[in-house]
Amino acid sequence: MIEEASSVLKICSFIITDQDIFDVLLEKAKAGKTAIFILTQLDQSKLFASSLLTEEEFLETQSRRHTDVIKTLYGDGVHVRAAETAHAKFIIADRTAALLMSANLTTPSMTINTESAFILKGDEVKALDLLFDVIFQKGAPYKKYLTAGKNKQYIVQSQEGVEGKW
Repeated sequence: MIEEASSVLKICSFIITDQDIFDVLLEKAKAGKTAIFILTQLDQSKLFASSLLTEEEFLETQSRRHTDVIKTLYGDGVHVRAAETAHAKFIIADRTAALLMSANLTTPSMTINTESAFILKGDEVKALDLLFDVIFQKGAPYKKYLTAGKNKQYIVQSQEGVEGKW
């Protein structure tokens, strides 16, 4: 689904560390033909909390950091927003198909752990696409990176929130 998206790709994932997924996203970002939007988690304490990750995912975070993946993708034009409460996992391709799943975008989730997923088409995709847009625009307080110095990056926050009617 990620490889086949041609105009827009929307991803919501607690953590992204799988090398193959990262490579495809980076290639798509560099090609500049597909708008890519990612909703994710950037709270370091949650990303390294063994209670929120499987043992295999926790070990993978030690070698390939989620925040490094996100910074690299952001640096190559991917639109990134984050929230401390981000935990959902879904992919929307070209606003016509979606994958709603239990899997994080980590190698263990993709290859070892028992996960489940649903492929959505039609009106369900439209509803999920709208939900993504509302959260991306209003419910994700981390909006952009600012680089200060050689090794420091700051994240600009907003205080907007999602209203119940949305």
